[in-house]
Amino acid sequence: VSEYKIERSDNSTGPFQTVGFVASSNNPNISYSDNSALPNQQSYFYQIVPVDSCGKETPSSNIAHTIYLQTSTDNNFNNILSWNAYSDWNCTVSGYEIYRGIDGATNLSALVVVPASSGQNTYVDNVSNELEGKGIFSYYVEAIASNDDTYGYTDSSTSNISDALQNPKFFVPNAFTPGLHRTTNTVFIPVGTYIDPTDYSFSIYDRYGRQFFTTNNVQQGWDGTISGQDAPIGVYVYFIKYKASNGEYTEQK
Repeated sequence: VSEYKIERSDNSTGPFQTVGFVASSNNPNISYSDNSALPNQQSYFYQIVPVDSCGKETPSSNIAHTIYLQTSTDNNFNNILSWNAYSDWNCTVSGYEIYRGIDGATNLSALVVVPASSGQNTYVDNVSNELEGKGIFSYYVEAIASNDDTYGYTDSSTSNISDALQNPKFFVPNAFTPGLHRTTNTVFIPVGTYIDPTDYSFSIYDRYGRQFFTTNNVQQGWDGTISGQDAPIGVYVYFIKYKASNGEYTEQK
């Protein structure tokens, strides 16, 4: 063998196209990086074709199928993951380990293992206990080989990283009871989750459009005063602007 031809296809049955060559080496472990692939958009099928010193191609290897992970969300705080099964080692896949990161974390943490024997290449991650932050959840799936490989290898195969973007949940009260003699519900404050706290504004205006309260702090509300004095009875307008996990802005008034 003088070199190895790397072939790629979108389908297991081909046609396969040549994407590169690797020279023969005394190193028993040979690797190749396919920089023309788009792993965040699809999975691929690969095979290796050895070429001898006379330029003759010998029978190709088995066909390997990479993992492509897709994510979606619903309105019940669920992130829904689905992926295609990995193939094909000299042994079986024992399971798929799911890793998760929140709001751009670079080191994703192991979350759960889905046994391959379940036949389910899906997982629903309920994030109702993760309400802080921007609502950006990043995932990847890693296929783990079983320990019955003929040659003693323990391999793994990692998918692309896919982001699940939770929509903001926002509530604005319609009444409050300001005043020093009050003990509860004394501050008019919107309550939201999965919004960008660094890109938020909340303002109060009187009926003539004059602004007398504004803040960029999601934890701060209006206490019902103007310049330290109780605001007079009347009509007031609030204006809120916030950015969601997908980068879109929402305005409420």
